[in-house]
Amino acid sequence: MRKLRLAHRGKGEPLSHVITAHRQFRSAVPENIGDGFLYEFNPVFRSVRDEARARGVKFTHQDYCNYFAYPLMCIDDVINARRIPYRRNFPWLEILAKRDFNLDDLKKGELQYNYLFHESAHLIAHDIFFGRKSLARVPKNASTLLAIMVGEAFANTVECLASAFAEGEIGSYFLDANCHFRASEREVKILRAALRRYGAETTARVLMGAFLYSNYLVERLTGAELSRVRKFAGLPADAPVGALAKIGLQLNEKFRSVTTPLHLRKSGFGANLPRLFAVDPLRLLLSSSALRKGAERLAVIAARDTRRT
Repeated sequence: MRKLRLAHRGKGEPLSHVITAHRQFRSAVPENIGDGFLYEFNPVFRSVRDEARARGVKFTHQDYCNYFAYPLMCIDDVINARRIPYRRNFPWLEILAKRDFNLDDLKKGELQYNYLFHESAHLIAHDIFFGRKSLARVPKNASTLLAIMVGEAFANTVECLASAFAEGEIGSYFLDANCHFRASEREVKILRAALRRYGAETTARVLMGAFLYSNYLVERLTGAELSRVRKFAGLPADAPVGALAKIGLQLNEKFRSVTTPLHLRKSGFGANLPRLFAVDPLRLLLSSSALRKGAERLAVIAARDTRRT
């Protein structure tokens, strides 16, 4: 996964300002940096949080599955427990503020962040495709793999789409502190233009289609693949979505080609992975009414609260 942070100009906000922005909003996880602020001001973050809580997802500071030693390998355990571990990282801001640190100083350090946003998206997608059934109990076939990869694409999409609603140095930092994937400033302009032209749900569908291809190790979309992205998004065949779709092809190469296959092997897919990945994922999705319906529900969740902004 990629983290591209929006450029922040100036000398850096005093940490006292960051602390005040954090504290002024109630939060389900008050010890997570920016949690209440993002819930208040970022409609994509808010929609994912509301959906996760409605599905019974909890947050805990107890590392019950050794999550922090290897987070990307623990998603199955997190899904089964329906509890997402987090670090109490906000108190560090209060400590450092007493030593005259500003926000630029904080960004230079190695403060550990939480990814409740991303993990919540995974749990939502798993619920939609598999219900309460654990991955250990589902068949290890192409349809199951596709559902898992759509869930990953959904998590990538909500993080990316949330970038379009980040405002100001503090708001951008709070999102940085809660996301694996962030859009660049140039990409944010593309996202905002797409939101104005197509609306949030269609924009989310384009991103999901592109991220899905990226998770299947596609590096550049052919004309046929881009046509399938448009079809999934419900757009005309000539809709200009190339720049928007290109954002979804920017996933970290190591994550796509090493980390994800290792996690899938851990989940029981084993030696079948090369064969299972040798498909056009969006063609397969469009041919399955159940999988397509699930993916469309995820796009609705990604876009739902943007109508309130």
